[in-house]
Amino acid sequence: MRILRRTLQLHQGFPMKRFSAVAAFVDSSGILQQVQQWRDEDTAGGHPGGRPGSITDRQVLVLLLLLAFNGEPLHITRLTELLTARLTYNALTDLGLPGESDAALDAM
Repeated sequence: MRILRRTLQLHQGFPMKRFSAVAAFVDSSGILQQVQQWRDEDTAGGHPGGRPGSITDRQVLVLLLLLAFNGEPLHITRLTELLTARLTYNALTDLGLPGESDAALDAM
C-alpha cells in the first residue's frame, strides 16, 4: 500500500493555480530580500567564494513550499521529482528553469 501511495504521489502534479499562489507568496513575503541582506552582511566587502549557484533562492523556496503545502517531506529527492516529473512546462518556465523541450534540445 505504501508503494502504491508513493507512486500516486510521484505522478500527481501541482495545479498551476497552486504553483502561482506559492510563487506570489514567496515574491511578496520579503524573504528573498532578507536572504540577500544576510548574504551581503556575511561577505561584507569580500567575495563569497565558490562557484555561482545554478539555482536561485526563489526557485528553491517555491519548490520547498510546494512540497510543504502538499504535506510532503522536504527532501532533495522530492525536489528532484518535482523538477523532473511533476511540474508542468509552464511552471518550469515561470521559475526560469529549462522545460522538457529545452532539455531535449540540449541533449542533441
